[in-house]
Amino acid sequence: MNTKTWKNKALSLCLVIATVTTYSMVALANPNNIVGEILVSNSTASVNVNGEAVQSGRSIFSSSTIITPNNTDAVVNLGTTGKVKLDSESTIKDLTFDSENLTGTLVNGKITVMSSANGVNTVINIGEVATLKLSPNTSVALTFDGNKITGDLLAGEVIALNTSKSINIKTVNGKVKTLNTGDKAKAVQDDDDDDDGGAAIIWGLVLAGAGAIILYAALRNDNDIVLGGGTTVVSPVR
Repeated sequence: MNTKTWKNKALSLCLVIATVTTYSMVALANPNNIVGEILVSNSTASVNVNGEAVQSGRSIFSSSTIITPNNTDAVVNLGTTGKVKLDSESTIKDLTFDSENLTGTLVNGKITVMSSANGVNTVINIGEVATLKLSPNTSVALTFDGNKITGDLLAGEVIALNTSKSINIKTVNGKVKTLNTGDKAKAVQDDDDDDDGGAAIIWGLVLAGAGAIILYAALRNDNDIVLGGGTTVVSPVR
């Protein structure tokens, strides 16, 4: 092979590298793109990220699939976009994120998702059977065993966007709400199911307060009670 051919090949290779580098820099310069960091509970353990063994402190890029082994938890810190915690023996697929969106699919196990306060669109798929949208400042732990979906809503609010399986969500006060498509749950339950009881309590307090006022007025006026309409009730003879 002559020198000219080598030079042409070298020049072509340089052009390819320059092109790839340029596009990579443009992509990273996009203000919406962010890079996460993974923190592993065991400093000597590793988790599987896109088929590679990764230890604590490594960068995590969008569209990653993360698998945690036995006895090892991991947290993916995405800064102001949110956080995702994986319990041991859990898998999240296509964890995709930027400054405006956070999505992923819980394949199996348990994850805890903490959404941003900055209005980031946070949506979590559960297998291929359910989708949950998180309101800002929401923290929810979701468990999926391939069949049953359960969750603990620690703060905020979630809504079921599309489900072929019901999602049983436990709220802060210990109540369990079953979510189907279009249903929502709040961490502090205030469902319509409680409205009648709440109204009864309020009315009871109102009536008790009214009775206390009447009693106070009676004692203050030395047992002389004046009712509306101009009618006077005279107290017993002193």
